[in-house]
Order: sequence, then structure tokens, then C-alpha cells
Amino acid sequence: MCEECKKQIAALIAENERLTNSLHEAREDRNKLGDRYDAVNAEVAGLKTGYEAYERVKAELKAENEALRKDAEQWRALVRRAESPVIGYTGCVTCGVYTDHGGLSCPKMRATADAALGQGEQS
Repeated sequence: MCEECKKQIAALIAENERLTNSLHEAREDRNKLGDRYDAVNAEVAGLKTGYEAYERVKAELKAENEALRKDAEQWRALVRRAESPVIGYTGCVTCGVYTDHGGLSCPKMRATADAALGQGEQS
């Protein structure tokens, strides 16, 4: 074999080794990227699951909030009804204040009646 052929063969062998090493490095990089791709996909799947759970909780809370608003409005209506005097009742004849004494007359009523009849102190 000629000297020139030996040099060309040696150069081809060296290039083949370089390309083989480059191929191994590219495979390692591809494997690393594949692992990273799998990790990112798993993270995205976890985020989707978390977001779906968040949306479910959000919908449940909205429904609960709406129910509580309805209950609150019903409660306010009951309170307004309880605070308003019975139809035809304008309050104590003496003091004019609406108070609930458990069905008894206003304490000021007795003193006013006694004073009017001259049986008590007049103030």
C-alpha cells in the first residue's frame, strides 16, 4: 500500500472515531432531553389535575356562597318582619316606644294611669 493511502485510511479512521464519539454524546443529550421531557409532561399533568381540583372547589364555593346569600336574604326578611310592630299597634300609649314586655303593658303605663287618677305621684 502506498503512503498516501495509509494517510487517508488513518484520517478516515480518526474521523470515524470522532463521529462515533459525537454520536454517543448526541445520544446522551437526547436521553437527558427525553428525561426532561417526561418530567415536564408529568409536571403539566399534575398542574392540570390541580387546576381541575381548583375549578371544582371554586364551583362548590360559588354554589355555597349563592345558597348562603339566599339564606341571608331570607334571614334579613325574617328579622325585618320581627322588628316591625304588629299591624295596628303603634307602641306604648304613654311613651310611644315599641317594646316587647312578654304581653305585659309598658311599665310607664301604670305610673301614668295612677297619676291621672290622682293615686300616685305626678312627675
